[in-house]
Amino acid sequence: MENRITYLKRRSSGESTTILSIPWSYLITGLAFFIIGILDFKFLGYHIGHPGEDGIGTHIGQGSAVFLGGISFAWTIGLAPLIVGAIMIVYCIYASKQVTFSLTDESYLIQERRLLFPFVTELNKSSIREIKHTNTGLKLRHVWILLFIPIGIRVLQFGIPLFGEHLSHDDILPTMMLLTGIINILGVFLTVLVPTHTLTFRSDTKKYSINYLPVSLDGNKSVPQMFDLVKESHSREKNLSLNFRMLGGIGLILFSAIGLSLEFLWGTDLSMVGITYGIFLVFQSFQQDTEIFGYFTGYNNKDSQRGGNKSKKLSFIDVIAIGLLFYLSTLEFIWGWVYFATPNALLIMEMICVTIIWLGVVFWIFVYITVPINQMKHLKEWIKNDKKFRIQLIVRGLGILLCIILLLVKIF
Repeated sequence: MENRITYLKRRSSGESTTILSIPWSYLITGLAFFIIGILDFKFLGYHIGHPGEDGIGTHIGQGSAVFLGGISFAWTIGLAPLIVGAIMIVYCIYASKQVTFSLTDESYLIQERRLLFPFVTELNKSSIREIKHTNTGLKLRHVWILLFIPIGIRVLQFGIPLFGEHLSHDDILPTMMLLTGIINILGVFLTVLVPTHTLTFRSDTKKYSINYLPVSLDGNKSVPQMFDLVKESHSREKNLSLNFRMLGGIGLILFSAIGLSLEFLWGTDLSMVGITYGIFLVFQSFQQDTEIFGYFTGYNNKDSQRGGNKSKKLSFIDVIAIGLLFYLSTLEFIWGWVYFATPNALLIMEMICVTIIWLGVVFWIFVYITVPINQMKHLKEWIKNDKKFRIQLIVRGLGILLCIILLLVKIF
């Protein structure tokens, strides 16, 4: 009996295109993480325990982290990049593949060649209702923002002041902390900003998706052209939503940077949450801007249309970050006025700025989680005619007010 893969290859004698897919952004980041982790252990040592006593590793005069006689600084700043870098390198070896898209009279054929295991998928043309090509695939890579942005900022925050420290005999420790923090942050930028392409075939009952990252520039256009996909139109309302998110992210980054560097406006914890979530919002805005990243959509079913949706969809990152942002900012605002005792002009100015920023953050959160800005032109009509939508706005607004009251009760 003829092998299925051989049979499908013989059938794919029509139009086809082959793409070499290598997740090079992950590979470069993984190598950088792995190398900096190795260098941290080499230059900072891997000892555990008091110098001169029996312990693990060799003390090379770079100090202990966490507590006196504790672990070397290499464990705190180099272990995470070392482990994650090794995992990313292994993933890149597994995920690298050659993908061939082929068309026949009846089917779409997708052939994937990995290291040892070829894989072929056949999709019946008559059952496909939508074909969509985007370059915002693998959205889980946003988790890198939550992990390595705070780590990188914290390492830089503690490492940079160590330069010129009079008790140190060299600058090896702050130099390695500076390099490690920068690589952590740049690695996140590279993995998140480099788009991973996703081709999705959707039928009435099933959905098939394939992720790939073409090495050549021609691979960015060949797949949409092959499936006759056209660029999806975008409206000013969608751009308004992106701009609102972008401005919110930039504002959070600005206020958080001031809090971290000058110890003004926001505390360390709130600033860390603000700058991490702000970077996430900016990245998300870039990735969803059709002018920059491009969306291609094709329909076999001309009657297939996307209906409007009044509900605001939030990712788990939005939920966690907004919750922490609201809680910490409200807590700092209330504590600032409760424990404000010194009639100093500078402190009064700071508290007024904190109050204004807190009101702006609360207003931004309310609008961001309740109002569907991507369909702004329908907002007045919904408020006027849709009782359910009015109730939804009121309930969410009262929910925010209730959270403020609960914080006040907790403090007093």
